[in-house]
Amino acid sequence: MFNDPDGQSFQTFLQGTASSLVYAYNHPLQTAAIVAGTAIAAAVAPVAVAIGGVALGSYAIGTAAHNAYTAPNADMRDYYIGQGAAATAFTTLGIRAVSGIKGASAVDIISDDALVVRGGGKSNLTPDKFKIGPSRIPDVNGHSVQCSNSCSDINQIDQLGQYLPNPELSIIKARDLRVMGGDVKVTPGTGYHATVTELDGEASSRLPWQIIKNPNPLKK
Repeated sequence: MFNDPDGQSFQTFLQGTASSLVYAYNHPLQTAAIVAGTAIAAAVAPVAVAIGGVALGSYAIGTAAHNAYTAPNADMRDYYIGQGAAATAFTTLGIRAVSGIKGASAVDIISDDALVVRGGGKSNLTPDKFKIGPSRIPDVNGHSVQCSNSCSDINQIDQLGQYLPNPELSIIKARDLRVMGGDVKVTPGTGYHATVTELDGEASSRLPWQIIKNPNPLKK
């Protein structure tokens, strides 16, 4: 669409990218106020703030794309493409924040009545079988289970059992593991994936697990 007679495409691209930081450099007090306000808002409603950041970033990308398309010359086009690249980078960080936010929203908090389901029966409840490790959320460590607020009765267990290939299931109420000092948190993974935290293998093996047949095992 454009030629670049002065050979400055890369330079103007970088200028456009850097322009996203010029305001912060020239207006330190205003920027500090914005950062402080965002930090306070994030502490109150972290998911909402992250989603808002994604929305604003998406708007910035769209604006940069429009400006690049309608730019009167190659240098201005590259400048706006640089702005779009910076907006894309910040928006990507926002998306990561939304998907891995540490502060859970109300819908993510597991109720005391929810069933916590582990694949396998008695042989899978010895201390060495509880593989404690990191989840896909920073600083959330423990062992994997299936758990959902929509499954609080044993008659609903097929909802969770369908994601486990084991012919037997070990189940417990979230309330019971919390009494023992543990917790269960929704974490990314297959099905209704969650992670039991705050308990090592020894403590997990002493929980009052109930062993039942899996009515709907995952078909391999």
